[in-house]
Amino acid sequence: DPPGDVESGKRLFTEKKCVICHQVGVYGGVIGPSLDYLSQYGSPIIVATAMWNHGPTMSEMMSERGIPRPMFSGAELSDLIAYLESVAVKPL
Repeated sequence: DPPGDVESGKRLFTEKKCVICHQVGVYGGVIGPSLDYLSQYGSPIIVATAMWNHGPTMSEMMSERGIPRPMFSGAELSDLIAYLESVAVKPL
């Protein structure tokens, strides 16, 4: 699979409303976990698995706030992960 597009991922972070709950750097909400340390996962598959595993909690919190659950195509998820990895804090 081709690598994700960072600029498209940045746009998706806002358009899909991830920014309402999740913070990257000083940008975004604090309801959900910060995504600053995303690069520690080391694999888009692990990131997607983490999103899947937290799906029920995310759905509940989004429903409480009237936020529709986002749907991602494979390419969109790849773009989002590329953006998050580009701005994530790298472990020492």
